[in-house]
Amino acid sequence: MANDNDIQAEIHAIDEEFAITQMDGLEKQ
Repeated sequence: MANDNDIQAEIHAIDEEFAITQMDGLEKQ
């Protein structure tokens, strides 16, 4: 079973990637 800390880290990494993608999208407009 996945460790809760691993899950939190995974979610955080996804959030960061999403935020970076959003920023890139805004800069390209």
